[in-house]
Amino acid sequence: MEKRVTVIVAALCGLLGTAGMAFGDICVWSGSGEASDGANWVGRAEPQAGDDVVFDGTSTAACVWKLELELGSWTQTIAYSGKVTVPVSESMLFKVTGDIAVHGGELVFAGDTTAIGDGTAEEPFGVGYTLEAANIVIGYLSC
Repeated sequence: MEKRVTVIVAALCGLLGTAGMAFGDICVWSGSGEASDGANWVGRAEPQAGDDVVFDGTSTAACVWKLELELGSWTQTIAYSGKVTVPVSESMLFKVTGDIAVHGGELVFAGDTTAIGDGTAEEPFGVGYTLEAANIVIGYLSC
């Protein structure tokens, strides 16, 4: 009887897609400056691919996000009043497998104003960021 229960539980986990799944850590902003500086995060480690990033008011200081990695989620709560700046990057891609939710503070993406195509130095045709996420929510609902 004991073997059968174990097999059924293992089969259910496989069907539900939870067997062997890895989940990222929750990374909470607690400093100021560069996101790549582990000292700026609760737990003293910079975010890694798959992590859920949270700006919740633990620190309301500005953040410069130069990390190019695919996150699990991105949340700026209403308690965060700072500014996160994402400067020009090689990929110009901000990718999150879950949701991007900006309820507080600012999230600013810098555009690449390098002259490309028919652009000139005086009138550049730049490139903006591509955002990929399951959902993008900006603002909050108040009743």
